[in-house]
Amino acid sequence: MYFHLSIFLIITLSFFSSSKVAGKPFSNNHRLPYDRVIIFGDSISDTGNFPAAKHYSSDTSLPPYNLFVPIGNPVNPEYYGNVFTIIHSDTVWHYPSRYFLVWATSPQKSYIDTHEKTIKSINWVEYFVFNALDNEDSPEPILIPSSKIHQEKLFPSKSTSLNYAWAGALTIDGFSGSNYKTITNIHNEQELYALRKNYYDEKTKEIAIPGIKKQVKMYLHDVDSGLVPANNNTAYLILIGGNDIAATFKNDLMHINFRQFHQKIGTTSTPGTIAKNVVAAIDELINKGNASHIYVLSLFDISKLPSVYHATNNVVIRWIIKKLMHNDVERYNKQLSAIFSQPKYKHVVKFLPVGKSINKLAQEAQFHNSVINGLTCVSNTKELLKPTDCNYSNKQTYFAWNESHLTTVVHQYFAYRVFKNIQENLQQMINIT
Repeated sequence: MYFHLSIFLIITLSFFSSSKVAGKPFSNNHRLPYDRVIIFGDSISDTGNFPAAKHYSSDTSLPPYNLFVPIGNPVNPEYYGNVFTIIHSDTVWHYPSRYFLVWATSPQKSYIDTHEKTIKSINWVEYFVFNALDNEDSPEPILIPSSKIHQEKLFPSKSTSLNYAWAGALTIDGFSGSNYKTITNIHNEQELYALRKNYYDEKTKEIAIPGIKKQVKMYLHDVDSGLVPANNNTAYLILIGGNDIAATFKNDLMHINFRQFHQKIGTTSTPGTIAKNVVAAIDELINKGNASHIYVLSLFDISKLPSVYHATNNVVIRWIIKKLMHNDVERYNKQLSAIFSQPKYKHVVKFLPVGKSINKLAQEAQFHNSVINGLTCVSNTKELLKPTDCNYSNKQTYFAWNESHLTTVVHQYFAYRVFKNIQENLQQMINIT
């Protein structure tokens, strides 16, 4: 039996919300004109489909990358529902409320040194939905990871935003493991979530991760089966490609398999299979899902992440690796920009230059030291159960939480730039008409 989420949230929020977080943080003119958003992507966007590590002992090893999901630094609960100012902006947004975060993330308990983690990490998707959307069915916007539809039997309303992104996702039509190798023994969502449960329960180290086209197919299946109501006033946001580029760089280029690498990456004028996979997923979303408000987010420069810095201790080789990966990301973004500038995608798909904004942020003084030296917040946080904003001096801040993921202040700016890019695009369309 499926439980109608919005009814429960209205009751819960009405009973528990204090004046600090009750109601809508902004008036309507600060919101986008969509009822909900559907998210597809990888670990930068996942809010709870990939489970957090159930147990972690700080005296045994470095923290796993999924120590917190969303993958990022924990945020002090005192901030939940309170205001903050977007970096390099006069815009004031709200941290998501505690009740929003309960539904936006996985309910499964996890522990550090036998202590339950009660604090939440917050990523750009959560900041974006909470501050950019209204919800007619609830005092606050609602976001849930798609896994909750199946594992908790939740029935979302037409205004419930849904997140189909999975940490580790590639652009493939199928499933892969955490090592980016294709998995062929998972055939449907039931098998996917059964394996997910076993992974969380520590009965297996294997997990299946749906690629971007599989995520789209899962969403379309959920709509066709009545689990997710159709709604033409839906915006679709897609951010993908970083894992594909990193994987082919490591598995193909570093093993002198230049042909395979070239096929996946392509050239500036000829899309590789990574870009083609994204296009195929979007075409299916348009043709089978009648989607008409699709936003593809450009990839930020993943060569600025600590994982690339730590690929080698040789300064010269490191420079070469970073330069090559930078060029790969640029090439991929140019391919997608050219494709979605074609007339057949006009007014349906927009390519947003969010990645450029994040690249500029990484170059600024307050992040510069951590970026050029490959520093991570998690490696410099002594007590992982203590909320941290990852500030290491009055004027400097960590860009990365761990080897491959962003800190919450970067996620805040990321969400704001997505919001502004969409807002500007909508205004351009109004001006044209």
